[in-house]
Amino acid sequence: MSRMTTMYREVSKPLTRTQDPTDWSSQVRWNLGDVYERESVSMIPQVGAGETEAYANNAFYQSGQVGNISQSFNSNGQLTIRGDTSYAWSLQGQLLTANDQSYTYDALGRRVSANSKTYLYHGGHMIGEKDANAWLWQEVPMPQGEGMLAHITNNQTYIPLTDFQQTDFAGRGC
Repeated sequence: MSRMTTMYREVSKPLTRTQDPTDWSSQVRWNLGDVYERESVSMIPQVGAGETEAYANNAFYQSGQVGNISQSFNSNGQLTIRGDTSYAWSLQGQLLTANDQSYTYDALGRRVSANSKTYLYHGGHMIGEKDANAWLWQEVPMPQGEGMLAHITNNQTYIPLTDFQQTDFAGRGC
């Protein structure tokens, strides 16, 4: 089984196929363990010295240490501490707090508020986010929920262009 262990950024000809490009801005290399857990990540610029960040994994292949940032997990495998940020989770696996942010959920498991923000749903689809003063963004759903009629953000209305018949620009079926 093959796995990606090297990624090149800003390759000069990204649509050409090559195993080892010659013109790139930086390279990311992952050193992976037997079950694909990260052991280290190296960032290598084309010019100059690179840097490597080591991962210290526990028996469950969770990274307890990433570089100089320590992390802790609860018995369900959920992240509870990462550096200066602490997280609390519900019994259903929902994020309740992240430092000074708190979240509440409705009976269907949908996040309905976060500190001073409120979320609006149409069925299972989030269609809006509102703070104490105004809507941050809002979607206007179609009556039967087939899609979206408009997306409103920063007092601007955007209309999505979709083709429900799945045809190309000439009207032929795709």
